[in-house]
Amino acid sequence: MDIFEEIVKLKNEGIPAALVTIIKTKGSTPREVGAKMIIAGDGTARGTIGGGCVEGQVWDEAKEVIKNGKVKILEFDLLDDALEGEGQACGGWMQVLIEPVAVPDTAIILGAGHISLNLGILFNMLGFRLVIADDRDEYASAERFPEADEIIVSEFENLFEKLKITDNTYIVIVTRGHKYDRMMLEKSLRTNACYVGMIGSRAKLKALFDSMKSQGFDDKDIKRVHSPIGIPIHSETPEEIAVSIAAEIIKFKKELHGKAKK
Repeated sequence: MDIFEEIVKLKNEGIPAALVTIIKTKGSTPREVGAKMIIAGDGTARGTIGGGCVEGQVWDEAKEVIKNGKVKILEFDLLDDALEGEGQACGGWMQVLIEPVAVPDTAIILGAGHISLNLGILFNMLGFRLVIADDRDEYASAERFPEADEIIVSEFENLFEKLKITDNTYIVIVTRGHKYDRMMLEKSLRTNACYVGMIGSRAKLKALFDSMKSQGFDDKDIKRVHSPIGIPIHSETPEEIAVSIAAEIIKFKKELHGKAKK
């Protein structure tokens, strides 16, 4: 197995991970300097640095590295672990480096109309992994969206079964009709996407939210929705609306990661 091919695969799938490497050893150890493993944010792992209690502790620390994006170095006295009944009696010592494998945030645009056409270009410029989804193959196509990393053509009812959504996912709902907007919004709110935005007039949205509350959604759910989507710049054309949406997401992302300047 090529660890670096696995890293590329995880990046392409939008799954964050941590790369674990043995950087120093003394005495007898289960693996040598340079041995690597990948621990992915979805709970899977590739490779090994020796198994046992070492990997168990590394796994826990890797979760924090994935979460905070900070490099960490750990040391393991394998003899001590063995004496405590937790490891193999190797009698050695090893130092392990855990590095975050960052992935680009994913932007999923639900609907492949004129606004999406312009928004896709902006998301690509901003470094997002771009997913376009629609039920019309003449709209959701590589010809219309050459910058897309993934294009999904599916009935909206079954669409979310084909999407990979993490807490680094931004969902923009711009489908062609009220029926699909509501369906996509309800499904989006059942995910852990960090951003959910939907186009629509204030009157339409109020009626929609009132109806959703009567069917089990609460104020906390509704507050997650950025709608009317975009910052208020009096946008009218698809190009202007796309710019306002992209600007709102830039602002949200900066504030989410504590990088917004006061």
